[in-house]
Amino acid sequence: EELVRARRARAARVEAHDDLEYRRLSAQALAAEKERLRLEHSTREEARRAAAAARRRRHEALDTFYADQLEMLHGELAREEAGLALRERASHSLELSIDAEARREQRALLRQLHDRLARMHRLADGSVYTAPEEVGRSRLPIYSAAEEAW
Repeated sequence: EELVRARRARAARVEAHDDLEYRRLSAQALAAEKERLRLEHSTREEARRAAAAARRRRHEALDTFYADQLEMLHGELAREEAGLALRERASHSLELSIDAEARREQRALLRQLHDRLARMHRLADGSVYTAPEEVGRSRLPIYSAAEEAW
C-alpha cells in the first residue's frame, strides 16, 4: 500500500508540476499575446496618425495652391484691367487728336474758301485791280475747292 501511495504521491507531484508548468506557459503565452496586441494597436495608431498628418499636409498644400492660383488670377485680371484702361485712354486720346486735326483741316479749308470767295467778290466788284490772267486763275480754284467740299 505504501508503494501505491508513493506512486500516487509521485503522480500527484508530477501532475502538480505539469499543472504549474502549464499555468506558467499559459501566462507566458497570454503575456506574449497581450504584447503582440499592444504592438499591433500602437502600429495601427501610428499608421492612423501618419495618414491623418499626410492628409492634413495634402489639404494644406491644396489650400495654398488654390490661394496662390486665385492670387495669380486676381493679379492677371488687374493687369488686364489696367491694360484695357490704358488702351481705352490711348484710343480716346487718339480720337481726340484725330478730331482736333480734322477740325484744323476743316478750318484751314474753310479759311481758304472764305479767302477765295472774298477775292472773287472783290474781283467781281472791281474793287481790286487785277490782271485779266489772275481773274481766270482765281475762279478756277474756287470751283474746284467748292467741289471738293461737296
